[in-house]
Amino acid sequence: MGKRISCAAILCSLLISVQAHGQVNNVKAGGVTNEGPNVYYAQDALNAKTATRVGYGSDESKGRAFIVPSQFGDRSSMACGPSNNSPAPQTIKVQAGSSVTLAWEGATPELQSYSKNPGFNPYVHATGPIVDYLASCDGDCTTYDATDANFVKVAEFGIDMSQTIEPELRNLMAAKPEVYHPSVAGLWAAAKMIQDHSSWTLNVPSSLKAGQYIWRSEMLNMHTANSAQSYIACIQLDVTGGGGASIQGGTKAYELYPTSAFSDFNIYTNDASTFKIPGPALYEFNGSAAPAKEEEEQTEEAPAPAKEQKKEAEPAPAPEAEKEEAPAAKVETDVKAAKVVQPAEKKVKTEEAPLEYCTEEEEDALDQAEAAKAEEPATSTISVPARHRKTASASKKTAEEPKQTRKYEIVDHQDVSSAQAGAVLRTLPVVLATFVYWVL
Repeated sequence: MGKRISCAAILCSLLISVQAHGQVNNVKAGGVTNEGPNVYYAQDALNAKTATRVGYGSDESKGRAFIVPSQFGDRSSMACGPSNNSPAPQTIKVQAGSSVTLAWEGATPELQSYSKNPGFNPYVHATGPIVDYLASCDGDCTTYDATDANFVKVAEFGIDMSQTIEPELRNLMAAKPEVYHPSVAGLWAAAKMIQDHSSWTLNVPSSLKAGQYIWRSEMLNMHTANSAQSYIACIQLDVTGGGGASIQGGTKAYELYPTSAFSDFNIYTNDASTFKIPGPALYEFNGSAAPAKEEEEQTEEAPAPAKEQKKEAEPAPAPEAEKEEAPAAKVETDVKAAKVVQPAEKKVKTEEAPLEYCTEEEEDALDQAEAAKAEEPATSTISVPARHRKTASASKKTAEEPKQTRKYEIVDHQDVSSAQAGAVLRTLPVVLATFVYWVL
């Protein structure tokens, strides 16, 4: 009997601790339903198959179902509640560009009679925004500590002033201590979620790079004036397909909101249309970010092949270069021709025979040898003056002319005079000898 009383006391204590709170019932993606964890009984077999991290529990260390603004800077629990470093054992696959839906279950049956009952207790708080974040697990989410994860805001819904809450749900909320506000137009995200069979859907960006991510869906219920209660669900997603857009930057969960957030807004007295959702701006996934970059790189690299083609085309001007160098070759040809006919200046001198031994026959032989020697090619390199340079046709024509003609075309007058002077000097001894003979 005493044991039964003890168990009943524990059960009552547990129910009181979770009164008016909620948790994830299930998550659906691609036609697959993954059950949420049992936050009251850790040994439940469901807890070994779930992709949702435990947000709170029945034990003292995990007894908080929500976080209030004064705890917004709490590093230990702001990311995913007390389960920051308690990953779920599974992930749920979702195709990039498709949707994933989570169902919130209320811990109490106040809205059990609602016509859009999802088959379990609908969630019970109908005021406040819902904000969705994503953070990369940098690998396996089942071992990832989300404490310092970098979250980016991918979706948000505050209040739509063009719509209003359904009359049935408004009346059900009036039976609770938190009457729905505004009293006329204005549909809060939390009310919209309850009207959608207590479910909330996230459209996964089609450009998101394949990998594992934490979807942090946060309800900021504002039924308490100038404050909020943050209910957090962390679902581990295994995104397939997708594009090349990865999450860059981001914000730590404990830096998302200042502790003063919501302190200046009272849903019962303030104009709901002036409400602004706190936190970072929406993250813009560029659906074609990575492909566009590749295209730019291709565009920048495109000129490279053209440049190579240009290099291949560069030999085309080569004939011009050859034309420019052609004169040099012709000059070289002329130089060779000049060498053929140009007598060497230093080789004009010959050994003179002694005066007393020279005869007329010897002098004639010397003259003939000298003339033949003058017609031999010069072995020394000479610099041909510009006036001696000829075109190819002129060189060809010159090459056909007799050697004697080429000789007098190229030999300088100075060289001819020297040759004549040498001949005169060689004959002078003979003339003097003859003169002396006749005189004496």
